[in-house]
Amino acid sequence: MKVTPLIGDDGSIQLEIDQKVDDVVGNVTIDSNAQPIIGHREATSFVNVSDGQMIVLGGLQQAKHSTNRNKLGLLYEIPIISQLLGGRNHEEDRTELLLFVRPHIIPPGESTKDTAKSIDALTNKDQVKQYLQNPSKQQKESLIKQLTQ
Repeated sequence: MKVTPLIGDDGSIQLEIDQKVDDVVGNVTIDSNAQPIIGHREATSFVNVSDGQMIVLGGLQQAKHSTNRNKLGLLYEIPIISQLLGGRNHEEDRTELLLFVRPHIIPPGESTKDTAKSIDALTNKDQVKQYLQNPSKQQKESLIKQLTQ
């Protein structure tokens, strides 16, 4: 799962959520070796929410149907007798991936040590720190001054 958040001036949060699920759906034999067949499912969602609001995403569903027959030695080879005496097993398995997300905006004063370390690693850390101190005050620097730095 990959989540890309965008925070608006009004405190709304826009999320791009990419979900990917890989699982084994069967087997194939290559050179007398059983190899798995991998099934791939993915979905991308765009959601706009307020701070602290819960989102529930669903839709990555999978259904498996299988039928097995029990063999009774040589009687399995006789068509009518194998139908009467052989046991059968039908299985259905359905799964659905549900994703619960509750985004929360952390105010600049409540940042963690990891957050501060990540900001210090940025090339424009001074601009980011200035914005975090007062986001309503936009930095008014000339384009020429920005290019010469």
